[in-house]
Amino acid sequence: MEEKPAEKLFPKSRVTRMVKRALEIGEHKAIDRYNIPLLRLNAGGIIEKVNKKATTSFSTPAEQLIGRPVTELFHSEPGDHHTILHEVNAAMSKAEPGQTVALPPTLVMRKDPSGESIESIARFSVYRPVKGEPKIYVSMTHTRRVLEKSKLLREFFDLADTVNSQRDLNKVLQGVADHFASRFNAIAIVVKPNGGNTLKLAAAAGKGLNVPDFIRFNEIPIGSGLLGQAAESLRPIEVENLREWSESFNPELDADYNFHHSIAVPLTVKGADGKPVLVGVIGLFKGGEHAHEKFRPHEKRMFEVLAGNTATAIHNAKLTRDLKFMAERDEQTGLYNRRVLFRRMRDYLNANPSSSQEFVPALEQKRFTTFLVDADNLKLLNDLHSYADGDRGLKIIAGALQKHAPKGTTIARIGGDEFAVFMPEVDMPASDAYVKAVSNEINGRAATDEKMKAVNFGASISYTHFGAGGKTHGKYHNLYDLTKRYGKTSAEEHAVLNSLLQLPEAGMKELKQARSQLHVFVPKLLDDLAAKAATGELTPEQEQALLKMIVAHAGSFVHGEYANAKKRLKGQQVTIPI
Repeated sequence: MEEKPAEKLFPKSRVTRMVKRALEIGEHKAIDRYNIPLLRLNAGGIIEKVNKKATTSFSTPAEQLIGRPVTELFHSEPGDHHTILHEVNAAMSKAEPGQTVALPPTLVMRKDPSGESIESIARFSVYRPVKGEPKIYVSMTHTRRVLEKSKLLREFFDLADTVNSQRDLNKVLQGVADHFASRFNAIAIVVKPNGGNTLKLAAAAGKGLNVPDFIRFNEIPIGSGLLGQAAESLRPIEVENLREWSESFNPELDADYNFHHSIAVPLTVKGADGKPVLVGVIGLFKGGEHAHEKFRPHEKRMFEVLAGNTATAIHNAKLTRDLKFMAERDEQTGLYNRRVLFRRMRDYLNANPSSSQEFVPALEQKRFTTFLVDADNLKLLNDLHSYADGDRGLKIIAGALQKHAPKGTTIARIGGDEFAVFMPEVDMPASDAYVKAVSNEINGRAATDEKMKAVNFGASISYTHFGAGGKTHGKYHNLYDLTKRYGKTSAEEHAVLNSLLQLPEAGMKELKQARSQLHVFVPKLLDDLAAKAATGELTPEQEQALLKMIVAHAGSFVHGEYANAKKRLKGQQVTIPI
């Protein structure tokens, strides 16, 4: 029989792979009842004989089936080198005269003349008579019939639904723990890498479980205990009696729960270099009334197969979480970005549901405040010290904005040194209190940092309060005045939302102008610069470069002040280092 390695008979869906693996680990009885041959083939894979059921299964008269290669009855795709023909050839070479060799059940996609692809389970058997050519028999059944009879296969689908229907990582992990605990009558513990050489508790489930007892699982050194050793070796670890195992991570816990037979399986996915990457470990611990039960061989194989699918689900959930973070968050501060800020404002003001594409402002009984926050002297902090110091300053501002914000507030970084805050359902006194609390927090933190103190690092905060009535005046703005200016159509949505930040920006300019006058730190900074230039600590080129940075930040008045600093220095005794 000629081998055709390019022909594919295995579908690629994840659930299909799970069923295939389930069949491989020994769940054959479920389909043995359907082991009635539909087709008989010769040694070349050509159909010689069919029964009546075959004509129904393939919706083709018997005379049109006989003489055709069996592979024409199944879908095939290029590039899959794992072919059933290869396995049949191998079975023929092994069969002794008078012997029948049955191949493991295999998933195939049966061709239906109506155009529908039907997933089926096929079983090929090779019979070598004492005299004559080998005969190949093919039996087949629809996967649905197998699933109706096979508890094991249904469990594969149940777990697939559990882990693949979720995109939230925590829900995936807890769903896995619940499923494994129920299926194996054990305490199920899921741990994940903690960013270093330790593992932390991710989920736990099981009869009689008291979660606080397992808090110590938050810090398991990789290589320690059952779970740690599975993580280090990247292979399953099984212990007959955990209470007597000298390498147990928590002997007291083992005794309290009477843990005996236990097993841990690492959850790995293939990395870019083809090597396994650890995403977690699942541990099953038999205790209580099930303490003396053992995991049967097929259960252990099933556990490993399920763990493989779980690892993929966890990896996908992590990717989803990371992509969501990248799409919505600022990497440096962890705050939301402008896109999320605008979406939250839009949803609050929109009369339509959040899923609607049309924006129609609904202003009745709406009140909120938008704040604009600007980091003062961030560029000078970066230039005179380092960008790491500037990042610390940004995180101080972000932390203060978050610390004092009420529930429901959206805080975003909208530029290099700019932040915006959307605070619904607050009044002006609450807004004033927020500005005061945030300013005190930032100023207090900056005052204890010599580098920030030297450049007068801080933040300017301006706000506008919006309401659905009253007269626009000062920091208060009537929302109806806003919609009169921009209209109510969805085409002008961006203009309406953008104006919510433009209005407090006017107040910000006044604050920045006041802070940009002759700063208290500039004279001292210029005195130090003049002294270092006079003593030779700075070359003329370095002196001019630093002066240029100060001018760019504080303004052209710096030139006159620096000339005064040099004059003051002339009357003083200057010690030149030898």
